[in-house]
Amino acid sequence: MAAATAIDAFYAAVKEHVTIPASMLKAWREKGTARHKQVYEVWRRGFKVGKSALPKILQALSEIYRFRDLAVHPDPKLARPVLHPDLGGVGTEWRFVFFRYENAKPLVGVALGMVVQLLELPKRQQQGAEAIQRRDLFVHEAAGPGMGESIRAALPSTAVPWQFGGELGRVSAGLAA
Repeated sequence: MAAATAIDAFYAAVKEHVTIPASMLKAWREKGTARHKQVYEVWRRGFKVGKSALPKILQALSEIYRFRDLAVHPDPKLARPVLHPDLGGVGTEWRFVFFRYENAKPLVGVALGMVVQLLELPKRQQQGAEAIQRRDLFVHEAAGPGMGESIRAALPSTAVPWQFGGELGRVSAGLAA
């Protein structure tokens, strides 16, 4: 949930600087386009991201929003108990298994990692690229020096390298499966 909220906040800040055709916005409203696809499109238009990284970004966003949707819009029906790996195989309600630390940590790491990397890759020809960079400087100043390094250091140790716009980035191995 926190990862999706952070992604939504970053998306809202970037969206005001990225040109999205009115016809596309109308189609999103009419078709009820999934939020992760809207975020992906704004990021694709606003940042220099390598073609090989685009499907990975879409997959990561899809997974982050899947967990968010399960938390925000849970199925009200009772489900069969799920064996909880930390409780010696005791059957519990599925939410206790899905929303545990081991699942949340990689999602937050991926969300933070994507934001940090994207801030380093604004499209120069995109109107508002300077504003996106200034926002990055504001974030660094507000949080103190070394913000980017602190976020990178907080990423899960299970992170694996991946290509992100020609730069070596990191994504959680937990989402690669």
